[in-house]
Amino acid sequence: MADINPDFSLYHLTLKQQSGSVGSIIGNFSGLQKSQEVVIATQTSLQLWKFDKGTKAFKKALFQNAFANITNIAVYPTSSKDLILLVSDAGALTIVEYLANKNKFHTLKNEIFYKTGVRRTSPIEYIASDLRGRAVMLGAIERTKLVFTILQNGESNLVHVNSPIEMNRSDVLTFDMKAMDTGLENPIFATIETEYSSPTQKLLNYYEFDLGLNHVMLLESETIRHSSNHIIPVPGGVHGPSGIFLCSEGMIQYKCPFKPTHYVPIPTRAGNSNLRSFIVASVVHKMKNGFFCLAQNQFGDIFKIIIDFLSPQERSFDIMDERESGPGMVTSITVKYFDTIPVCKSLLILKSGFLLADCEAGDRHVYQFEKLGDGDDNEWNSQDYPDELSVMEEEIKNLVFETKSLENIVLVNSNTMLHPMVEMKLSDGDFINNLPELYSLTGSKANSAVKILHNSIQLSEIVTQDLPSKILG
Repeated sequence: MADINPDFSLYHLTLKQQSGSVGSIIGNFSGLQKSQEVVIATQTSLQLWKFDKGTKAFKKALFQNAFANITNIAVYPTSSKDLILLVSDAGALTIVEYLANKNKFHTLKNEIFYKTGVRRTSPIEYIASDLRGRAVMLGAIERTKLVFTILQNGESNLVHVNSPIEMNRSDVLTFDMKAMDTGLENPIFATIETEYSSPTQKLLNYYEFDLGLNHVMLLESETIRHSSNHIIPVPGGVHGPSGIFLCSEGMIQYKCPFKPTHYVPIPTRAGNSNLRSFIVASVVHKMKNGFFCLAQNQFGDIFKIIIDFLSPQERSFDIMDERESGPGMVTSITVKYFDTIPVCKSLLILKSGFLLADCEAGDRHVYQFEKLGDGDDNEWNSQDYPDELSVMEEEIKNLVFETKSLENIVLVNSNTMLHPMVEMKLSDGDFINNLPELYSLTGSKANSAVKILHNSIQLSEIVTQDLPSKILG
């Protein structure tokens, strides 16, 4: 008689690791001199990638499961190497170190600050780290904000996290949060928020963390456009004027406490001029003699933002307040079309002159800079737009640009990704001549593709030798 309750077990095997990223960061995580690595966080894992400038290959060096749902990631700089900050549904701020000699991630600290799970009031949606490692702000979609100070002993690598300082505001929704570059001044965090009492009105709030008093206060608050959605920090200290680029529908504004505002429009595509642009991804790259910013809209068009300001030695500028903040005064900002690539979740620039595009859908690409877009193309300068009204009343025909093939960057490498996977089918095989294969429909819009997955081992080329023109045997 057959057993009606047979013993059996289920075997779980991951055929393909998750590829869709939550966020990407770049830094010197190994501690080696002049080394740069990229850490990509998926929902349940951490990956470390290295780029070989000689072969132009972007390879995964480490994959490690996180056993939590990661929601955001940031870089925390120290004197010897960069550390990784993670927030997840575990309700903890996790400080992770990459051990190059063991090729693994090591948890230095798990600071519990909230209950587990994902809620509107869980401060795990946003993370903003001060560029000099003095403070970290965590934010929730609604109400909750926490500021941590992290102390590190450079000799023993021991990390101590002080108790968080709360900056909670009831009935307030947060849309974006970034840490400003204030040089050696107190850390300032800029946020886009709205209050329940006036849902059609958004606010740009600056939160200052007083290092001496160990206290967080609302430094300044101003009303902004309802379509404002993205903040880009501007380098400060000896590198730049500090402040932020505030991006909204069809407009970029330079803003900084106690300094005048500059306005410039975002150009629109020819033939699609009725749709205004929203900035969805950005990156700021510092060089020896300055910096520049690349911003991408929802169509994949990249714009270069250039800012003109007085040098740190030129102190004869007017301040709207008696307090002097920042090394110089901004005179104008300029926007010009750069190139068009797939829409990205994150944009990263390597010091070796390569651009990593962590795309929202489809493959991950690496581009090499051919030039910095300093040609004679059309550009829009804030000196032509004295206020917000002048930008909105500008005729569309004066804001049109023509898209073109890649001119300033060139594609050098691509990594095959399967996100988002829309549908998948299994084809039967006879296990003799043909093995079963998986046919998957991935990507979106112009990045859509049908990809075939089959069981195989990739071949690695060890050595290559040219053969003579006539082979005798």
